[in-house]
Amino acid sequence: MMKRLVLATLLAFLACSAFGTPPCPPPPCWTPKAPFDPAVCDAKADWIAVGHVTKLIHHPAGFPLDKDFTEFTFVIDRWIKGGDKLPREITFNTGWCTNGQEMRDDTGNFRFWGKNKPDVENAQWEFLHFAKIEEKR
Repeated sequence: MMKRLVLATLLAFLACSAFGTPPCPPPPCWTPKAPFDPAVCDAKADWIAVGHVTKLIHHPAGFPLDKDFTEFTFVIDRWIKGGDKLPREITFNTGWCTNGQEMRDDTGNFRFWGKNKPDVENAQWEFLHFAKIEEKR
């Protein structure tokens, strides 16, 4: 009886694994040497900007996802790379693989590495990475 239960559980697990969604690729700015490589991110980004976050809305998803699918607006104070003809406010939605980094709080300034929005209907803005800028004391 116990062998049948173990076998049934194993088969159910394998069936779920076979039809599950594929895992996300590594984050865009990840390398085997570092979880965030600024040189890689700089090269992949269409634009880099410094600014602040407004209109942060949390949409926490509990188990089994355990992710906060936030939406927020990034207000650009200055461009570092590209962006000259882009809007000064960009709305982002946290996704599963794309825009996978969660925005925990909207205080302070941030540096964003982003991609230009594709010129197709219903396209979303994409960021590669963002980092909170630590205040110098």
